[in-house]
Amino acid sequence: MKPARSIGAILVMTILFPCTVFVRAQAAVAKPDQNSASSKNFFLYIGTFIGSTPGGHPDGNPQSKGIYMARFSAATGALSSPALVAEIANPTFLTVSPDQQFLYAITETDPEAFVSSYAIDQLTGGLRLINRVPTGGSGTAYLSLDRTGRFMLLADYGSASVTVLQINSDHSVGRLTTFVQHSAHRGDGGGTPPVARPHAAVASPDNRFVVVPDLGLNKIFIYKFDAETGVFAIPAKVVDVGPDDGPRHFLFSPDGRFGYMIGQNSGNVEVFRWDQAAGTLSPVQTAGSFPNGLNASNMSAEVGMTPDGKFLYESNRRSHGASHEPGPDSIVAYRVNQTTGALTKIQDVDMGGSIPRCFSIDPTGGYMVVGGQQTNRVELYRIDRESGTLSNPGISIPVHTPACMQFVSVQ
Repeated sequence: MKPARSIGAILVMTILFPCTVFVRAQAAVAKPDQNSASSKNFFLYIGTFIGSTPGGHPDGNPQSKGIYMARFSAATGALSSPALVAEIANPTFLTVSPDQQFLYAITETDPEAFVSSYAIDQLTGGLRLINRVPTGGSGTAYLSLDRTGRFMLLADYGSASVTVLQINSDHSVGRLTTFVQHSAHRGDGGGTPPVARPHAAVASPDNRFVVVPDLGLNKIFIYKFDAETGVFAIPAKVVDVGPDDGPRHFLFSPDGRFGYMIGQNSGNVEVFRWDQAAGTLSPVQTAGSFPNGLNASNMSAEVGMTPDGKFLYESNRRSHGASHEPGPDSIVAYRVNQTTGALTKIQDVDMGGSIPRCFSIDPTGGYMVVGGQQTNRVELYRIDRESGTLSNPGISIPVHTPACMQFVSVQ
């Protein structure tokens, strides 16, 4: 097929799980300045569900209207009442530019999802819409930026695709540079193939690769990434994980030597050693959080690490056996071995039936905020800097169906 001159060449290539890749050329964008502020005052932005939520919600129709903002002091632990700063449908995942001056939010909808760019008012924390464009997929559940802030990486859960969008010099979201379609085949044994469900897309520390956990295919894909053009190379490297892990989210340690994946189905945190030169993950450990003998179903949600890399946390959404009543939910804390990357469990914090869909650790490493999808509250926890354990000072704010949270330094 002769390609249209305006969009460049179209490449169709396959790997073990066939993928289709559409590639568009793009011009270089200046690298944003890194934020060096040492402020302990932050804007906390909270994305929410405004329609139906996965697994349902006791209120039937959530009352959120979009993105909310609260002020947070890491010096005192004070957390202000939230204010609506952007009316937008289902902003279920947020990310922030490296210079802390712009916020990006997805609209998780079908049959088409969108991403919005906002300028942050440095005095009030208010948001000014710059533009809104389609993500290139549907049911987009995750977004992040590459290490330069020049490209946006999106995992489209509904359409089983991964897309990359250019970020223009004015921080508006630009054109599509890569579209990758995940799919599966039945294999020799016949039967129904699994449904692909990419759930995250994370750039490697040196920005040469993008790691994509696929919950449906139960695999991690590693794509070589061209940071000048925003293009993925095909085929991807494929990493097998534990049976029925359900890879959901992934992060790199601050020093870039290790990777950690949360399994939504198993509650396991899979630990890997990262080979930066080769772009490969080697298994180190499977750290299980599901208590032996517990009569409950599990849906783990988030994995996070303190900025110093000493402690790692995971959130678990659970329901009681056949009754499917919420809880016992938990946040599990681990100490990280700085030599091997391995995890040692140090605490299991009962969240009751709050359904802790999301949490975020403040940039100083002293506090964690946990979003209760069931309780419609964001709850604050102190992090002990020596032990890594969490304590509850009894501070929370009302936010209906919180789904994602991001701290931004007040400059």
